[in-house]
Amino acid sequence: MPWSDQRPHLTNWADVVGYFLHGVEADAAADGTVEPAERLWRLLNHDDVRSVTSSGAPLAINGPVLPTHFQKGGTWLRLFTTLATLATPQDMTLQALRIESLFPMHDETQTAFRNRAAVTGGKRPV
Repeated sequence: MPWSDQRPHLTNWADVVGYFLHGVEADAAADGTVEPAERLWRLLNHDDVRSVTSSGAPLAINGPVLPTHFQKGGTWLRLFTTLATLATPQDMTLQALRIESLFPMHDETQTAFRNRAAVTGGKRPV
């Protein structure tokens, strides 16, 4: 989903962007190839990201998980994200693999997901 679709509903946008930008910067510095550097350049030149980086605010997220808070209408979802990477893969294709898992941060979010699954029969809505 493009950022433009998520941003209006992501209430801690600056924290999330800062967290991901920090990771892309680390990848670019560690990798030394053109792809991560180009990805970093594209991110830094995106209007929405530039507004976060120009604020000079320090990175608020410094733990092993990333809180992501969504609000649309009267529905609030508070999740935490974990990202897993393969540190020393044998296959170079796997080096860029990122596995993101989202977990509910509180009972209300878990209930919202269970209610949605009950309505859709566990199937993704079209």
